[in-house]
Amino acid sequence: MQNELKDIREQLGLVQVYTGEGKGKTTATLGLALRASGYGLKVIIVQFLKGQRELGEHQAAAKSGLFDIIQPGLITCLEGQNTEATREASKKALEISQEKIKECDVLICDEFNIAVKKGYITIEEALNFIKNKPAHTELVLSGRYAAPEIIELANLVSVITPLKHYSSQGQRARKGIEF
Repeated sequence: MQNELKDIREQLGLVQVYTGEGKGKTTATLGLALRASGYGLKVIIVQFLKGQRELGEHQAAAKSGLFDIIQPGLITCLEGQNTEATREASKKALEISQEKIKECDVLICDEFNIAVKKGYITIEEALNFIKNKPAHTELVLSGRYAAPEIIELANLVSVITPLKHYSSQGQRARKGIEF
């Protein structure tokens, strides 16, 4: 088992990006977290722009102990919100990510791309973070609007595009499905 974990860790070190307008970016990263932790890898998720403290994934992580989720501030990227508070929380999320990336095998930065798009994190800060990650740490960045420069650095980019969504038929977000 120890040799298998060592072999798995030696194959890590890529940058993955999940972006696009469709539902499922965070869900994809949570599936990756579940899979990686199943093999004994240490996974940390830092949520950059989430508007709720207790999401379903927080409850699952707390119950299972399989991975950690850190949400530096109760913030949201919705229009009309306090952008200074959101900027401060995003900067804090980046600082935490820079610390935690040294402690884990897989670091997931949820809604990272939106924080960059909105200017809460500069593109220079984002690129430096990516370029200076440890060689054997898998870095996963999610969120709409991935910058071309981030896409260029990534080893994998998945663009999630909606073809149909029940929200256009008036269905509201549901606990346990969307959050």
